[in-house]
Formats: sequence, C-alpha cells, structure tokens
Amino acid sequence: MTAWYILLGIAAFFFFVAMLRITVILRLEDAFGMTVRLCGIPILVLPKREAPPSLRRFRIRRFRRWRRKEQKKYLKRRLSEQAAQKKKEQKKKETAAEDKPKRSLKENVAYGVDLVRYVIGRALSRFGRYLRIDVYRIEVAVGGGEPDKVAVAYGAVCQSVSYLQALLDQHLNVRYPNKEKTVLAVTADFLAEKTVVHLHLALSIRLWQVVAVALAALFGYLKMPKHEPKAKKKDGPSSSDSSDLGKVPEQKNNTNTSQSPVTSGQEVS
Repeated sequence: MTAWYILLGIAAFFFFVAMLRITVILRLEDAFGMTVRLCGIPILVLPKREAPPSLRRFRIRRFRRWRRKEQKKYLKRRLSEQAAQKKKEQKKKETAAEDKPKRSLKENVAYGVDLVRYVIGRALSRFGRYLRIDVYRIEVAVGGGEPDKVAVAYGAVCQSVSYLQALLDQHLNVRYPNKEKTVLAVTADFLAEKTVVHLHLALSIRLWQVVAVALAALFGYLKMPKHEPKAKKKDGPSSSDSSDLGKVPEQKNNTNTSQSPVTSGQEVS
C-alpha cells in the first residue's frame, strides 16, 4: 500500500505542476510595462524599479571593492573572448577542410516551406487554441496633424480595430472578465499632437499546454521530409579517361608488307 501512496503522491505533484498557469500582463500607458506571474506570484517585472540611493554606496571601501571586482570581471571577459576567438578560428579551419556541400536557393526555399508547414504551423495552431487573452482596456485616441487627416485616420483605425477584434474573437480564446469595467474605445482628439494608445492585456497558458506545443513542433519536425544538400560535380577527368592515362599508345608498323623483300644478290640503285 505504501508504494501505491508514493505513486499517487508523485502523480498528484506532477498534475499540480502541469496545471500551473503562466500569466504575462502587458500595460501600455505612459510607458510600456510587463509582469510575468506564475500561480499569481510575480517572477519578472519590467521595467525594474530603481532603489533609492543610499550613502553607504559612496564609501571609499565600497568603491575599492567595486574596482577590484570590475578588474576581475574584465580579465575573465578578456580570457573568454580569446578562447572564443580561438574556437572560431579552429572551427573555420575544420569547416574549410571538410568542404561540405551547401544548399541551393531552390532547396532553401523548399526547406523553409516545409518548416512552416510541418513545424511552425502545427505549433501556432496548438498555441492559438491554448492561449487565453483577457482584455481589460484598449483605448486609442487618434490625433496629430490637421483635422481632415485626423478624421481619415480615425475612420481607418476604427475599421481595422473592428476587423481585428472579430478575427481574434473567432480564432483565439479572447475573454472580457469585467464587461462593465472593460474599456474598448477609439476616439478622435483634434487637439492632441500625436496618437495615444492605452492597453491592458493578460496572456496566460498552462505548463502542460506549453509542453504540448513543444511536442507538436518536435513531431512535425520528425515528419518533415529531409532536405540534404546535393554534392556538386567536380571538374576533373572521368573514370574512362583516368583508366586510359596509364596506357601507352601502340606504335604503327610503317613497313609495307605488300612489297617483296630485297634479295641479297640484287643491286639497289
């Protein structure tokens, strides 16, 4: 029974980890901001808040310590750059010695089409089904320039936003959690010098869904037909020519066999 309890505990742990949701909150007001949360706990916040300066930072001891650390970092960076440069040179020599055949333009195009078809297409289809988009605020204030240009731009923005909203609602999992507080508006501000956009979106996906997207991309890559570069024909002697190189041409016999031989007693004039 204890073994069953251990197996059930391991299965429950993996199920709990797989059901965790990753949420990315995007804000665009005066400046762009992004917050990444895992199970409601903020992991990454951009831009980072700067701590207020303290007087301890400006002590001589801290400055000397910081100087020593910077010198050590500089030496490590120089050594790593030199090692990387040596590796690059060695790799270039190896590639030059191997002289592998390269793909032609036609083969590269075929490879790109198959990559989009088998890998990227499948991954994006799964990702679009699993991704959840929560819309809290989308507000666009069209401005800048002359009033006639603002009016034309306002009409174009209204039409594009309506088409985009219908497309996303049809093909993606878009939700409006607080319909009463959600702001979806496009306005024309003839006094503003430029167009202002305010966004507040939340993109979320579970961990098992991320793994499913990665597996779909992997299986698509394995099913993709192979595109191996063809070896170029070298300009050199053919096999028949090379076999004939070692042969010595036969000498023709220039003597005329039809003439009768000269006898010993006959004089030659």
